[in-house]
Parts: sequence; structure tokens; C-alpha cells
Amino acid sequence: NQGKTTLQSCTSSQSDDRGNYRLYDLPPGRYYVQAGGKSLMAMATSMGQGGSAPPYSIVIYPSATRTNDAQAIALQAGAEVTSINLQMRSEYTYKVSGKIMDMRSAKPMSGAVIMVSGEDMMQSMGTPTQARPDGTFHLSPLPPGHYQMMIVDPATATKGGLPLMRGFDVGGADVTNLNINIGPGSAVKGKLKADG
Repeated sequence: NQGKTTLQSCTSSQSDDRGNYRLYDLPPGRYYVQAGGKSLMAMATSMGQGGSAPPYSIVIYPSATRTNDAQAIALQAGAEVTSINLQMRSEYTYKVSGKIMDMRSAKPMSGAVIMVSGEDMMQSMGTPTQARPDGTFHLSPLPPGHYQMMIVDPATATKGGLPLMRGFDVGGADVTNLNINIGPGSAVKGKLKADG
């Protein structure tokens, strides 16, 4: 995707009362195994205070938080791979808030839809958020890391407008001034010539 290799989630499972899990019916290939505990969805629904610790943070086999540090598992046809064990750990999360301004009208962008995904994680973080009438937004609490924010303006999306992509970092404190200015964009023109 845009010159970068991206991961795609293919299956999931829930561990039992002893922590055992099983993923099956996988075609041959290379896989990363990620566990996230209940905190992945709980962060979006039940955690209202930044800086509070969820039950578990995301971990990718063997004990990484980024795919760059993780180990891929090669799966052959008909094979069964065992002992892919993961050690879960607690991690603090922090609140992220800011304001979206429309530079075309010099007014707050009301109703913009915001979706967040972790750069090195295999799924989106929580549910989409919508900007308030004054342009302000509040994201679900996030653990430290680098994230990509996609902002969709409903007013232009129906006319073929593209979403805005914006990267941001969460460190060891709440992010309270993530202010984003969205302009009209630029037209790119040129000429395409086929050799021969």
C-alpha cells in the first residue's frame, strides 16, 4: 500500500480460562501472532480516564510491540505449530484531544469522522470518533506509540473528496492540543507518455 508492505488480519481466537488458544484452518504462509487482551475494545468503551492502566497491552510474538521487532511464523501445508506463547503486560493509556479547522471557511470542521490505527498494529484502535460542532474531538485512550489518523469530511466525501492522513505520537502524557488545519488541497496536472 503506497510502497509499504501492510499486514492483514486473517483470523482471531479467544483464550480459555487457562490462557490456551488455537488458530486453525490457516493457508500456508507467513504469519504474525498478536494478542491484545480485552483492553483493545475496552479502551474504546469503558476507559474514561487518561493515564489509567488497562488489563493488558498489545504484544506480538515473541514479546514485541512493533512488527519490526516481531518474529514471523512460517506455516507449511498440513503443519501444526505449537508453543507460540505470549507474555501479556499492563500498559498505561493516555487521552488524545484537539480541534479540526477548515481553512477554506476559517471555521471549525463539524462532523468530521476520525479513525485511528497503530502504525505497527494489525487493527484499528477503537471505534471511529466524530468531531463536535466546534471542531473539537476526543479519542479513546491510547497506549504510547505512533499512530495514523484518517479524517473524513462528510461534506466532501460524497463528492469524491479524499480523506486526510495525519501521523501523531503518544508519549508518557495526555495529548491535549492536536490541532489540525485542513485546506482545499492542490490539483496535480501533467502529461502521460507511453514509450513505443
